Amino acid sequence: MPLMPLVHAELLSLPVLLTLSLLSGLAHAAEPAHYLTLYRVPGVPRTDDPYTWSTAGGSQLVKGLTNAQGQAFVQPADGEEEYVLETLSMRWAFSVPARCWQEQPTALQQCMQGQQSASRYDIEQDAAKLEREKEHQARGAAYGQAAQANDDALAWLGKLPAVWSTQEHARRLLAVSEQIQKHIASGLRQGGHDVRTFACQPPTRYGTLPQQQAVLAYLLQPLPVLHAG
Repeated sequence: MPLMPLVHAELLSLPVLLTLSLLSGLAHAAEPAHYLTLYRVPGVPRTDDPYTWSTAGGSQLVKGLTNAQGQAFVQPADGEEEYVLETLSMRWAFSVPARCWQEQPTALQQCMQGQQSASRYDIEQDAAKLEREKEHQARGAAYGQAAQANDDALAWLGKLPAVWSTQEHARRLLAVSEQIQKHIASGLRQGGHDVRTFACQPPTRYGTLPQQQAVLAYLLQPLPVLHAG
């Protein structure tokens, strides 16, 4: 996405260069300094905005604050053409061929190519989404191992399905809920037991069960302690 409506680049004259080199230490008197002018909105420069200018590989070349004109100073790195400009709220990626640093001020802006831009909020959201995806993949892998070995705290209920997605889980819950509702409705129509008197019975009440020792071991597990937040 072109960034030219947001960013302006020029070549400084030597008198201005000397003044800025004393103030910021970002320029060298023996060579011209390049800068980009950043705007909060069209016509309103970003002043005192922290920024970094780095190679795409992460090598930081310049770090500072934009000045009263919203200027962020930039410089080339040998053999590098891909750069990143970051502020507190935005991140821009540029492709700057070596010839661009030799262009006249008016041509430098046209020579630089904006590759990508994103707000900090979008970057953080993308990072959070990536972490969620990694966690989901890790949980899926762990479930796959548990299913293959039938190694689960509730394995006594039956063999775990090889794959159990969130959608499948929701489908099964809905099916069980509908089945319970049908049983309740049928019992009420036939004058059956009052469902309000229902109480769960321990497995031992029903005699020997498959994997009964696993059932008893599960029942003897300590209950989790809940802390009030």
